[in-house]
Amino acid sequence: MNRFNKAEQKYQRLAIPGILRILACFQLLVFILAHFQGESSAFLEAISLSIAKVLDGEVWRLLTFIFIPRTFSLIWILIAVLFMWFINDGLENAWGAFRLNAYAFGTMICTIVGCFITYFLFGISFFPVSDVIFHAAFLAFAVIYPNQVIQFMLVLPIKIKYVALLDVAVVALIILRDPIHNAIPYAFAFVPFAIFAGPIFLQYAQHSATTAERRARFQAASEPETDSFHKCYACGVTENDDPNLEFRVAADGEEYCLPCLKEKKAAEQANS
Repeated sequence: MNRFNKAEQKYQRLAIPGILRILACFQLLVFILAHFQGESSAFLEAISLSIAKVLDGEVWRLLTFIFIPRTFSLIWILIAVLFMWFINDGLENAWGAFRLNAYAFGTMICTIVGCFITYFLFGISFFPVSDVIFHAAFLAFAVIYPNQVIQFMLVLPIKIKYVALLDVAVVALIILRDPIHNAIPYAFAFVPFAIFAGPIFLQYAQHSATTAERRARFQAASEPETDSFHKCYACGVTENDDPNLEFRVAADGEEYCLPCLKEKKAAEQANS
């Protein structure tokens, strides 16, 4: 059953069902067309994101750039399509189609904004950022289903949260490889993810801190108190606190350590 808010149900008719599935199919179609024309074909250039050409009127590039596949290997594109299909179903089940649409289009729009900023700051026009929606969708999936087990490389069973760490490393390498070109677009691309995942991470951190505090209190309560043979009636010190300390039983029948016993006798003499 979908777990999205009831208040959002009225907007579901405005959503595109299976938005990530559609994106994956378009990427597969572009892969097939590029296969016959070559990766450096005029076709790929015509749909890539070039801010200068967008400003010249080629506004379709603001949408078509996300259709460029992340890889031009047949095996990897098929794996990528199947994986995007899998991610789409998981996110739609958790969010509903409308929220997933908002997340995907929000990521795309934020990426475009970052590209425009980079263009005006550094004069860079061309941006190969078609993979941002995949990275953002995958990390959102990993936050919702961290313990989901997948067959990594189709062989190794591994929890999705560990693959997500690898994906974060890949994004970091992309940025570090060309920070002037990639830093701002990728930073803006993950704004929707930060808005979505931030409260979840904060809640997890608070829960972890509370759990650690409860565990510490439980362990402290579970530790048996060490028995002592001698205990000063006045200050409560025992031989466990100071093995060299001597104790005496006073006339009142109570046991005192020698320092407290001397103080007691001095006080009694002063009052007599």
